[in-house]
Amino acid sequence: MLSNIYALQSLVNLEVLNISGNRSINISKLENITSLKTLRANSCHIKDISKLKSLINLEVLSLAYNYISNIQAIQYLVKLTTLNLDDNHTRNISPLQYLHNLQELIIMDRRTEVNVTPLKSLVLLKKLIIRSYCVQDIHNLNTLNNLEEFQIEYNVNLNISVIQFWANLKKLRIVSIGVKNLTVFRHLNKLEELVCIYNDNIDITPLQYLVNLKILNLTQCKLISITQLQPLINLQELLLASNQICDISSLEPLTKLQKLCLTYNHITDFSPIKQHPNYQLYDINGQLQPAIEKQILYIRIRKVESINLKHINLNRKMKKLNLKFSLVVQGTKQLIKQQQYDLIAFTSKIVQLFECLNYHE
Repeated sequence: MLSNIYALQSLVNLEVLNISGNRSINISKLENITSLKTLRANSCHIKDISKLKSLINLEVLSLAYNYISNIQAIQYLVKLTTLNLDDNHTRNISPLQYLHNLQELIIMDRRTEVNVTPLKSLVLLKKLIIRSYCVQDIHNLNTLNNLEEFQIEYNVNLNISVIQFWANLKKLRIVSIGVKNLTVFRHLNKLEELVCIYNDNIDITPLQYLVNLKILNLTQCKLISITQLQPLINLQELLLASNQICDISSLEPLTKLQKLCLTYNHITDFSPIKQHPNYQLYDINGQLQPAIEKQILYIRIRKVESINLKHINLNRKMKKLNLKFSLVVQGTKQLIKQQQYDLIAFTSKIVQLFECLNYHE
């Protein structure tokens, strides 16, 4: 572990420096290396960054997982395009309002309330990630018209109506904020990836207009009906785990799906998707269907009390099989005979023919 960086001061032409993980380091010694364009000092137990204000040529600065509360010095680093302050103690982020060239920003503080209004001046931002339990209002961020990716997590009952003004959004992640009405998503025509998880009883009707979606994650939202997803014919990945879904007939037109997760639902009829040709991942909590077995390249069956593999006609080209924490009662011999798998993960109880299996995690 590096503890003394005094010798680095002689590197007057240094442009890129990564000292992440060195927890006994004094970064004030870097103040004279003004040639630096990229500095990464994650997980260094840093509390004071006042000396960094001299590094006026910095374009990329990553200070994640430290103990920084005062970021006044950062306001002088006006060439910054990327800034990562993930998991610090920063409550006052007003110095960031002067970083008019900033395109990517990550901030998180789970301990104190954060006022994000100063970010409204950062009109060039393309990526904004806010991980904080205490953001009360984001409506002033309607000026961020260039945003392409936005993430916000763990803010109960947060008003997200401002999202409707971000017409250039391609990726959107909303985790556990208590949102129920998704009407503001309706006009996000460029959206390709939407993660909206741990939001109970949401109305997904507006999602039917997001025809360019390729990835959709609605895990644990207490969904009963998914008929609204039928128009999303460009979906390649659909994750619907831990809901209350019984009927999946609306998935039949989604022939571009490559990854589908229906774990922990109430589905009994899988025939609507039996003709889908492109599955790479098919996860339904152990309920394999003979009509589609030959198409699957990656099967994950977890926490199933009892499963018999003996009569399952699996794809001989399969690359991965994961049976973690399941009780396999028969069929391991036929898997060994196929000898097609790159990985067979059996962190489970093998009742029969266990000695024939050469496995690894």
